Amino acid sequence: MREFPSACACARNSAPLDVACARNTTIVFAKMLVGSILQVKPILQLKGGRTEPVESQRTKKRAMARLKELIYADCPRNDGARLTIMHGDVLEEARELAQEFKSQLGLNEVEIYDLPPAILVHAGPGVIAVSFFTEG
Repeated sequence: MREFPSACACARNSAPLDVACARNTTIVFAKMLVGSILQVKPILQLKGGRTEPVESQRTKKRAMARLKELIYADCPRNDGARLTIMHGDVLEEARELAQEFKSQLGLNEVEIYDLPPAILVHAGPGVIAVSFFTEG
């Protein structure tokens, strides 16, 4: 029997599920390959405990510009807002982004954190995440 990625481990004992899982894995791999060639960068949102795609941009520069637009549109512009930046081995880029958010949103502080390995395994180095909430 052919071995499938660990995401398919629960389906190894059932032939129909193995075939479906193999097809799904092939589709995901093909999508990743095309996305890599075209430099597609997804923008994701954590909502209700689930990760949902918001949109995709063709380059990191465009993705970062769009991410800023989304934050500017949704993040409150007062001291009650708490904004954090998380990164995967791009501390200098995170610092520059923090300074920009401080000046544009009128925040006193923007905290910067390293993303944990559990997320970096999936996202890879160079990833930037921004989150905010309001006290209330």
